[in-house]
Amino acid sequence: MDAMLVKKKTIESMTKLYCQHKHQNSSKEGLCTVCQTFLTYAIDRLEKCPNENKMNCRSCTKHCYNTHMQNYVKVIMRHSGKHMLYHHPLLTSRYIYSKVKTTGIREHKMSLF
Repeated sequence: MDAMLVKKKTIESMTKLYCQHKHQNSSKEGLCTVCQTFLTYAIDRLEKCPNENKMNCRSCTKHCYNTHMQNYVKVIMRHSGKHMLYHHPLLTSRYIYSKVKTTGIREHKMSLF
């Protein structure tokens, strides 16, 4: 599977988990308007990313998210990260494998998300 497609599926899955747990007006399949707006923004940024080979946005030198969206993605990832292994084990396994492969396990010990 293409690395960019995995990144898109991961951010989509994390956003859906967050929205289902935190927002009452989201359905099982859909998202609330705030989360849908964020997901559209995040996918647009991934598609326009100049650095295709980077591990994640945190390791990038030039951040393309605006400050508000950058804070929102941190909230989503902080909440959804601990639920991803249960709900999406393959995506989580790929993420952990690629992170360990690119940076090494010693640097991250327990902070994989």
